[in-house]
Amino acid sequence: METCNSGDKSTCSPDCNCKRSCTLKLSVCNLAMSMGFVWGLGAFLVGILSSFGIGIALVRVAGSLYLGFEPSFIGAIAGLVWGFVHGFVLGALIAAFYNCCRCCCPCRSCKESRCCNKEKTCP
Repeated sequence: METCNSGDKSTCSPDCNCKRSCTLKLSVCNLAMSMGFVWGLGAFLVGILSSFGIGIALVRVAGSLYLGFEPSFIGAIAGLVWGFVHGFVLGALIAAFYNCCRCCCPCRSCKESRCCNKEKTCP
C-alpha cells in the first residue's frame, strides 16, 4: 500500500490511482502575467482600431478608467500599459481566490475527490 500525502505529490508513484484533483494549484504569477498580456494587447488593439474610427465610443468609456487611453497611437500605448496592470491584478486575484477555495467546494463530487485534509490510500 502506498499513501498519497496531499501536500507532497512526490510520495505518489505515477501509476497511483488516488484522486489528486484538489492538490492542483494555479500559479498566481503565471495567470497574472497571461491575463495582463491578453488584456493589455486587447486594449492596445482597440486603441489602434479606434484611431481608424472603429470603437471610438468603447475607447472613450474605457478612457474614463484608464488615464490617457484615447483614439490615437499614444492612447493605445496608454491602454496597453493600463490594460496590462488591470489584467495582471485581475489574474492574480482569480488565481489566489481559486487556490484558497479549491478545497472548500461543498458539492458531493468535489468532496469525494479531494485529498486536502486527509490522506488517501493508493491501491
